[in-house]
Order: sequence, then C-alpha cells, then structure tokens
Amino acid sequence: MKFKTLLIAGAVALLGSATGFTADVEINFTGSTAFRSAAHATILDVLGGQGVATYAFDGSTLGGAGKALFEGTFNGKTYLIRTSWSGSTAGIASVADQTDINVIDEGTVTLTTAGTQLSGAATKAVKAQFSFSDVGVALSSNPTANLGGGPVGVVPFAFFASATAPAEVDNMTDQIFAALYSGGQMPLSTWTNNPADDPVANPGTGRYVLPFGRDAGSGTRATTLAETQYGAFTQVLQYGEDTAFGGAGQPVTNLGTIGNGGQSSGGTLRNIISADFSNVGGFNFVAIGYLGAADGATVIQNGGKMLKYNGVDFSIDNIINGSYTFWGYQQLLTIPVLDADQQAFDTALRAAIPNNLGSNFVAISAMKVTRNGGDGGPVSPN
Repeated sequence: MKFKTLLIAGAVALLGSATGFTADVEINFTGSTAFRSAAHATILDVLGGQGVATYAFDGSTLGGAGKALFEGTFNGKTYLIRTSWSGSTAGIASVADQTDINVIDEGTVTLTTAGTQLSGAATKAVKAQFSFSDVGVALSSNPTANLGGGPVGVVPFAFFASATAPAEVDNMTDQIFAALYSGGQMPLSTWTNNPADDPVANPGTGRYVLPFGRDAGSGTRATTLAETQYGAFTQVLQYGEDTAFGGAGQPVTNLGTIGNGGQSSGGTLRNIISADFSNVGGFNFVAIGYLGAADGATVIQNGGKMLKYNGVDFSIDNIINGSYTFWGYQQLLTIPVLDADQQAFDTALRAAIPNNLGSNFVAISAMKVTRNGGDGGPVSPN
C-alpha cells in the first residue's frame, strides 16, 4: 500500500501542480485582448517553456484564452502568473486605481505541462501589477495615470467583413468609417455603386452594411477611432447580436443597436463577424468590424474577408514600410514601483517578447517607420 501511494504521488508530480500549491511570487496581468496570444506565449517562455512550466487556461486555446494561470521556476523562485484580459483602457484603469480583476482561482484547478483546458473556471478577485495596452495612457479613461513601462511591440489591426459581403466590399476609408460608425448603417451601394443595392431606393434588392465593434474599455477601439481621425472619445453607433447567437459560422436571427456600447473582447467580436447574416428576420445584411489581425483569422476561416485600409492591403511588410498605417504600439504598463521579484520578471518578459510575437505582431526593431505624436499620429520614416 505504501509503494502504491508513492507511485500516485509521483504521477501527480509528473503531470503537473496539484491544487493548493504555494508560490514564492505571484504576479497578475490584465489589459489587451488583442495581444493575449503573444503575452501567453512569452510568459510560458520565461517560466521555462512548453513541457517545463505548468499552466491552465479558460477557453478553446491558450492563445485565445480570456484567462490563464502559469507556474514555473524563474530566478531561483517559484512564480505563479495569473492573466485576465479585459481590454486595454480597462486594464490601465485596473492597474492605476488598483481595482480588482477576476482571475482563475488556482485552488480549484490542476496545472499541467500540457496545459489544462477549462471552461467557465471558478474565479477570485486580485489586484493587477501589469497591463498590456494597445494604446498609450493618454487615450485611456485615466489619461494622467502614473504608470511605469512602455512600448514592447507593434499590434496590427484590420477591418473585416462577414461572408455575406460581395466582392466590391474590399476597402475601408476614413470617410466611410465616419459615416458608417456615426450613422449606424450604410447602403451596400456605397461600395458597389449599384443602385439595386440601395435599400432606400430599391428595398426589394438593397442591403445595409452594419457596424460592429468593441466597448469603451478597448484599446482596439481607441486605436481605430484615433487612426481613422474619427476621434478616440467620439461616440459611435454600433450593432449587437441576439443573445441566442451560437458563435462563429452560426446564423444570426435578431439584431439591435447598442449605441456607444460594444463587445468586451476581440474573441466575441470575431465570432460575431464570422456569423451568418444572410437571413436575419428575412433580411440579408453585411457586417463589418475592426479586429486585431490574430482574431481576424477566424473571420476568414468562416468565409469572411479582410478589407484594405485607405486602399492599401494589409501585410506585415506594408506595416514595416509605413504604407499600411492601421497599427498601434503595444505597451506593457506597470504599477509605479515594482519590487525586486516583479522587476526581474518584467525585465525578462520584455527581453523575450520579440521572440514570441508570431506572425501577427511586429518587433519595434523591425519597423522602418515611427508613429509620431501618440496613437493615430502621422507615420514617418525612422
């Protein structure tokens, strides 16, 4: 019996960290949902990498998870890292004001080296010391916040259209954006130049294009409104899907305006734009929304498309050379004073980020241009 007990204990140690463990250092991250895939990859790397560190995540993949936990050895100590992504400006507020964020309760899960996938995990409230943000402090709801940190990369964004969009819907301009997001709808004929697509003049054949987007806590939204010169704090008129909506590729049966409101995460918005808008109460709509490039992959997989911005195709090369300007600096912001253990992790994390950006983000060192004057400012050669 004693030998059997020892075998079970050894198996638990190999599989991962059992519930109830203690760590020498605990650090909490919040902020940008657009950067969560790179953030999770970098945290895992700093703690020893795949197969060494143990972790769990709430979602279908680690890269797209809204919350995650990581445990590993760093700098001779055991670190527990919690993440909970709420949006860039919401994250800045959480760190600046030290308001609670909800994270996975590590006492209720087992972390493994393969990654424990969770759904609807139990949570608890903690304070965050770090926040990733797609925008600088000046465009947040706390524009005078006293935070440390700075840029760690470049985050590309793009406009995406649902699978119901015809071939002519292939471009978003600043002028069209202002009309669409201030008015809440546009005739499809704006893109096709075909009178038959105008639902006012020809209600039998015409269709509307509807705008979707993020909530006011989102850095993606702030970047979009600044880049298009609409005004980072100007109110919009966006749509929302029905509560029975089934997810990416599923039919939407009911729609309604949510005014200046929006979706709380890029994952939710990408699933909406990826949905089927061909029969919403008997009407066929086209949905358009703005997303981080990583989230936009789901739209394309479900028959949607990425749009040009001001006539320029999205590509990493076009971002690097400055012809495609719909991007922002990814900030890693911190509480004003970090302790020694937090500072050590911060230094290692910033050094590791360029190697964990993947294909959807750009290292600052690769950029041949600089954005001047803050988010939405002009882009010029270095």
